Amino acid sequence: MKPVWMVRSRQIAQKLSFWLTLIGYDPHDHSLRHRIYLIYASVFMSIWAFAMLSLATGGTATMLTALGTGSVNQIAAQISLLIFVIWFIYQLWQVSRRSPFIFSEEDAYLICRTPVKRNIVALNWFLGDWFSQAWPFWAIGMVFGSALVESQLGEKISSSDVFQYVISGFRALSVFFLLQVGLLALLWALGALRLQGNREWRWLPRLVLIGFLLTMGFLVCSIKVPELIKLSASVWQALFWPLHYPLQAAFSLHPWINGMLVALGIAIVGLVALAIASKDLNLSRAAQESTQREKLQTAQRYGMVDLVREIKQRNRLGIGRDPTRLPARPGLWVLPWKDILQSRYEIGLGQIWNWLGLLAICIGVLLSPDFASRILIFFFWLIAMGQHTTSRLRADLTNWWLLRSMPFHAKRLLLGELAIPWSLTVAMGWLAIILGGEGLGTSRLSMILLIPPVCLILSLISAYDVLRQSNTGMLLNGNVPGISWLAILGGMLCLALPAGITWLLSQFRWIGTSLAFATSLVLAYGAWRIAATKYRSIS
Repeated sequence: MKPVWMVRSRQIAQKLSFWLTLIGYDPHDHSLRHRIYLIYASVFMSIWAFAMLSLATGGTATMLTALGTGSVNQIAAQISLLIFVIWFIYQLWQVSRRSPFIFSEEDAYLICRTPVKRNIVALNWFLGDWFSQAWPFWAIGMVFGSALVESQLGEKISSSDVFQYVISGFRALSVFFLLQVGLLALLWALGALRLQGNREWRWLPRLVLIGFLLTMGFLVCSIKVPELIKLSASVWQALFWPLHYPLQAAFSLHPWINGMLVALGIAIVGLVALAIASKDLNLSRAAQESTQREKLQTAQRYGMVDLVREIKQRNRLGIGRDPTRLPARPGLWVLPWKDILQSRYEIGLGQIWNWLGLLAICIGVLLSPDFASRILIFFFWLIAMGQHTTSRLRADLTNWWLLRSMPFHAKRLLLGELAIPWSLTVAMGWLAIILGGEGLGTSRLSMILLIPPVCLILSLISAYDVLRQSNTGMLLNGNVPGISWLAILGGMLCLALPAGITWLLSQFRWIGTSLAFATSLVLAYGAWRIAATKYRSIS
């Protein structure tokens, strides 16, 4: 036990020191001045966390009240249940395919080849990796618990109500804490069963996928056949009761102590199951499946995102694949075709989630209740747009020597690099207008017409900003800068002109839209020329 914990505790301390380094604190400096700085940094981060909690609490209270399908407490419990179920299904799919125990190459030699008790190793590794998945649930519990108090008090809030916020937040936090521990331990127990001896459960991922598809199919059929909902209601209630009851208790729908006892029972069952299932854990197999992931996590922790993406792409490509069919058309068409092929092998849950995040931001701009919140969300939209539209250009700039040798003019090359990301951002904007543009009224068609040139302006300005910060030395080393404040400020200034024209000529809607469309094209052409000139002048 002690040798295993000695190795694991140092890894945990190393991860903690990484986060302390981000705020400028050196754990190896024991001077008095540095200790005082730690106190200052702790106070500052506490104030910042409290401010973020207050902001999130207000937005969550507004959302819970706006849903209006029942009591606020019941809505919070249902949303929390949905979050836990979605997270559990995703983690179940992960542990059915790969080891939840992540070992480095050093761990493979120091731990996995020694005759230590396997369940001791499993529990120590669970403790070390548990926090990284636990803190989002803590935050959700605190925010939802505080939002209930704010929705009940409304505008009649005084300093004496702070204790109600604290009590309600920690009431939800305590239940979320135990539930997340128990569910994660059960998932790791399943992962340990898959790694028993030399057996490999190849059927397990297929079984999980079949179960998920059958469940989704049943839910879809229930929409068309309402009688199925009545027949299956008792089954679903019994299945989700161990989760739903403590979550309802966390939001004062049941006695809190009863919900805590149920959540505590789930946590104990999960930890005991993990200890039993990992007695015959094959640590060598776990190390073989996880050493590469440990390298990726370390690289991602230190900000080497491009390296992580490149390694993941190589892993997806693998070896022994058939040659990819090349397009028959020569010339600039090769660049969009290359992007399509790369996207085919890079596509995954992370990429899909990023594009769904952009869609959510677009919908948020349309649905924001006031001008101030709309400007704030629009600011985040500019950042997301710049990152998405320049992702392929930045990936190709890591191979600068190859990109520079291509027989394409700079103007055509930029269009080829931005074509696919620009098309996707335009599609996200159109989809956002379809889903959340009811409030636009007759202006919806004008917005649909203006989105393509607007996205083109932002794409070219963001590309110019990346090229402006680049030099040959950086690119040859694979270091490509991201977008900076210039892309955000330039995008806001360029969009202000067509937006102002549309607003001034709002009484003559089609004239204003046509003039704004033409102005956007002129601005896009100017940004295209400037970006191409900067690409040619990289030295």
